[in-house]
This record gives sequence, C-alpha cells and structure tokens, in this order.
Amino acid sequence: MESSAQLLFRAKQGDERALELLYQRCLTPLKQWARGRLPRWARGLTDTDDLVQDTLLRSLRGVDAFDPRHSGAFLAYLRQGILNRMRDEIRRVRRLPEAESTAGEVPDGRPRRPCCTSSRRIGK
Repeated sequence: MESSAQLLFRAKQGDERALELLYQRCLTPLKQWARGRLPRWARGLTDTDDLVQDTLLRSLRGVDAFDPRHSGAFLAYLRQGILNRMRDEIRRVRRLPEAESTAGEVPDGRPRRPCCTSSRRIGK
C-alpha cells in the first residue's frame, strides 16, 4: 500500500487514480473526525458528511498548491478546510432571518439557534 505522500506526489503529476485513492483513504476518517462538530442548529440542508465530501473534493482539485511539510500534513490541511467550511456554514445560517415563533422554534421544529457558539465545539 502506498503512503499518502506517494499518492500526493502522483496526484500532483496528474495521476487520476492517485486522486481517487486519496479520496477513498481520507473520506471515512474525516467524516468520523467531523461528526458532531457542526452545531445541530447550523446543519439545516447541509449535512456534515456532505460538507466533508465537498471540502475533500475541492481540496483534491487544488492538490497542486499543497506543499507537505511533515507526515500527517495533508490530513491536517483537510481538517482545517473542514473547520473553515463549518465556520462559513455557521455564518451563513446566522445571516438567515429569524422565523417568528412563540414556541421558540423555527418552522421545521428545530430549536432556535443560540446567539453564541462555543469555539471548543468547532475547534480541534
């Protein structure tokens, strides 16, 4: 089995199979790592697994720009990308207008989102 560093090198050379192998290798661990990090009130139509997949695909498209400096750097890079996407999603949801409800819920039955979010939940 090739190392991720070897696959990255091949991917940078334009090897599509190496990109596929990197995707398959990284997807499950990233989904497990990301699960539960996006606050429930911010999920809406965006599922955490979808967010991970999208971030991974975007990152793999730009793999040419990635410069691995140490073992595990690519996975750390992907995790940071996922955290950034989660922050973007939280900002996007916060910009949505609040639905008026006397029961303290938005129309789909979810509790209203809090005014603040713990950075520990989104952080490492």
